[in-house]
Amino acid sequence: MHQNGVYPSGFTFSSVLNACGRVPAIFEGKQVHARLVQSGCFGMKIVQTALLDMYAKFGCVIDARYVFDRMGDKDVVTWTAMIRGYAKVGMMVEAQWLFDNMGERDNFTLTTMVAGYANKGDMKAAKELYDGMDERDAVSSIAMIAGYGKFGDVSEARRIFDAIPMPRNASTYAAMLACYAQNGYANEAIDMYKEMRQVKIKITEVAMAGAMSACAQLRDIRMSKTLTDHLDEGCCERTHIVSSALIHMHSKCGNINLARREFGSMNYRDVYAYSAMVAAFAEHGNSHDAIDLFSKMQKQGLKPNHVTFVSVLNACSSSGLMEEGCRFFQIMTEVYDIDPLPQHYACMVDMLGRAGQLERAYSIIKENAYKTDATTWSSLLAGCRIYGNVELGEIAARHLFEIDPEDSGNYVLLANTYASKAKWECAEEVKMMMSEKGMIKPSGYSWIQMHGKSLLSINSIAKKPDPNDAVATARWLVSQNFWGVLSTISADLGGAPFGNVVSFSDGLPNKGKGIPYFYLTTLDPTAKNGLKDPKASFTVSEYPLGTCGKIDPENPTCSKITLSGKLKLVDQKSKEARFAKYALFSKHSEMKDWPKDHNFQVFKLEIENIFLIDWFGGPKPITVKQYLLSKS
Repeated sequence: MHQNGVYPSGFTFSSVLNACGRVPAIFEGKQVHARLVQSGCFGMKIVQTALLDMYAKFGCVIDARYVFDRMGDKDVVTWTAMIRGYAKVGMMVEAQWLFDNMGERDNFTLTTMVAGYANKGDMKAAKELYDGMDERDAVSSIAMIAGYGKFGDVSEARRIFDAIPMPRNASTYAAMLACYAQNGYANEAIDMYKEMRQVKIKITEVAMAGAMSACAQLRDIRMSKTLTDHLDEGCCERTHIVSSALIHMHSKCGNINLARREFGSMNYRDVYAYSAMVAAFAEHGNSHDAIDLFSKMQKQGLKPNHVTFVSVLNACSSSGLMEEGCRFFQIMTEVYDIDPLPQHYACMVDMLGRAGQLERAYSIIKENAYKTDATTWSSLLAGCRIYGNVELGEIAARHLFEIDPEDSGNYVLLANTYASKAKWECAEEVKMMMSEKGMIKPSGYSWIQMHGKSLLSINSIAKKPDPNDAVATARWLVSQNFWGVLSTISADLGGAPFGNVVSFSDGLPNKGKGIPYFYLTTLDPTAKNGLKDPKASFTVSEYPLGTCGKIDPENPTCSKITLSGKLKLVDQKSKEARFAKYALFSKHSEMKDWPKDHNFQVFKLEIENIFLIDWFGGPKPITVKQYLLSKS
C-alpha cells in the first residue's frame, strides 16, 4: 500500500494489528505501531483497542499500559484486554486493581481473572470468582481444571469437569486428560482418551500428547501401537507437539528405532523435539548419539532448555563422561545463561559420584544448598556406597533422614555403605532403626497387563506353595494380592450384608505379616459400617494374580481365602499405622494422592476365623496361630 501511495485507514491498521496478535508477530506489530503514530490514526479508538489487545496477548504490559492510559473512552473490552495482559505475566495484584475499579464487567472479564489466578496457582481466589459466575463457560472451566492439575489436586479438577453440562467440548476433555497424565493417573488418562473416541469427540493435539504421556508412564506397548495407528489414520493433526510426545512414548516403551524414525520424519524440529530425542538416546544408553544430537541442535541455532540439559547430563553420567558433562554444565550456565535447577545439580553429583569425585560432588551441594533436594543427597550417598566413603555417606544420610524420614531406601543405602567397609555393627544398627520405624526394604517392580489395564506388580508374583500346604497357601494369597472383597454389616440397609472391593496390604510381597490393612474413609459405607458394627469378613482370590491359568475363577483349584473377625480403626499416630501406610502406599502408590479432606484412615482386620478353598472338598479351616506363625 505504501509503495503505491495508498495510506491505510484506521480500520486497516486495526486489522493488521489483530493479525500480528494471532500469528504471533510482535516485531512487525511494533513497526505498525510506529507507522500509525506517523499517520495520525493513533487517537482512533478502534486502533487503540487493537494495539492494546496485541500487546496484552504478548504480555508486553508496559507497552499495553502506555496505550491504555492514553485512551479516553474505555469500555469493558478495553479494561478486559489490559487485565488479560497483566494476568498473562502473573501480575494479579495489578489485574485485581483494574478489575475492582472498572465499571461494567462481562463474563469474559471474569473468565480472564479466573484463568489468571489459576495459572498463578492461587486456586482459592480462582475458585471464589469461578463459583460467583452466573454463566461458567468452557474457557473458565478449562482454566480451573488446568490450575488444579498443575498443583496436583486431581479430585477437584474432576469435580469441575463433572459439573460441566453435556455435551462437553474437545478442549474440556483434553484438559482433564492432560490433568490425569501430568499427575501420574495414567490409566485414568487412557480411559478418558477411549471415552473421547467412543463418544466421537475430536482428538486434539493436547489430548493426543496427554494420552501418549500416559502410555509412556505405563510402558504400555500395546496401547502405544494403538495410539500410533490412530495418529496414522488422521484422528489428530501430527503437529510438532504430538511428534515430540510420540518420540517420548516410543522411547519409554522400549523402541528407540521408532523414536528415531519419527524424529527423522519431522519437517520442523523445535527444542522440544530435540530434547525428546536426546532424552531417548540417553535413556537407551546411546550416550554418544545423545551428545552428537545436542551438538547438531546447537548448530541449528536452537537454544537448549532445562530439560535438554538434564538429558545430556544424564547421558554423560551413565557413560562416565565426566569432563564432557562438566563442560556441558558450564555451557548451560555461561553460554545460555540458564539457572541450574535441582535436577541439574543431582545429575552433576551423580556423575561425579560415579567417577569417585565425592569431595567435589559434596562441594557442589554445599555451594548450592538452597537448590539441592533429596535426589541430590541420594546421588551422593549412592556414590559413597560404591567407593566406601563412610564419613561422607553419614553426612548425606543425615540430610536425607531430615528431608524424607519415611524413605526406607535411604536407610538401605547407608547400611550398604557400612557393609562395603565391613562395619557390620553399624549396618545392623541401621536395620534396627528401620525395624523400629516399621519400615520394609523396598522391592523392585514391573508392569503387568490385566483386562486392558497396566498394573504395577511389585517384584512379580512369588511361586505358589505346594497345594498340600494349606497354611502356606493362605499366607501366600494374602501377601501377594492387591485387592479383595471386604464385607460388613450395613448401617444404612437394615443390617444387610454389604460387600465392597477394597485395596489392601499386609506388607510387601514375601515380607507380609498376614494381617490385612486398609485405607478407608468414612464417606465409604464400608468404614462407616465397621465403626458401628465391627463384624467383617474379607475374601481374596488367586485369580487376579494370573496364576490360575485359563480356568474359571470359580473353579476350586483357583484358590480363595476368607478371613473373618472385627474391623478395627488403628491409632493413626502409632508405629503400626506408619507401617501400614508404608505397606499400603508401596503397593498402591496412588493412595498418597487421595483427597486429604476425605479423612482416610488406617483400618485392620482382627482375624478370628480363616477358611481356605484351594481344591475340591470344601473350605479348610486354619487356626489363626498357624496362619500368623507361617511365613508369607
